Amino acid sequence: MLHHFEAAEDVAFGVGERLALLGGQRLRAARVFSVVPRGSERKLRRITAVWDYLRAAADTNRAFLMGGDADMAWVDIGSI
Repeated sequence: MLHHFEAAEDVAFGVGERLALLGGQRLRAARVFSVVPRGSERKLRRITAVWDYLRAAADTNRAFLMGGDADMAWVDIGSI
């Protein structure tokens, strides 16, 4: 699932045949986040640091995020 602004360039340049538009359908996405850096920024240390933290936090809190645990655990940034 892509945000419309991520797919807009493909559609504008006529390569949208690999994408399916779901505009008329009702969709429900729960607990979704996305980090979408430009290709040139993907390897910057600050971008990878944020991504590593978010991944560690999501892994640590999987049960909380899925509704199975009432408490959220904080991730120690020194352990990443």
